[in-house]
Amino acid sequence: MKAIRLLTAIALVLISIHCHGKSKIVFEYTEYNFGNVKKNSAVTHIFKFYNKGNSTLTIDRVKAG
Repeated sequence: MKAIRLLTAIALVLISIHCHGKSKIVFEYTEYNFGNVKKNSAVTHIFKFYNKGNSTLTIDRVKAG
């Protein structure tokens, strides 16, 4: 369930990106498996991404799924 939420959040980030010119967002990894998570416990993970384009990459908003 957590992995689905993270994938949804990534998709929303990609949709929310306002691109100028030829910016290109590239994620190091697009999914992460938290394994077994106890109910009501907090988990975190950092998704690294890079702009592999030749123009500025602007992220207007990020929304969790």
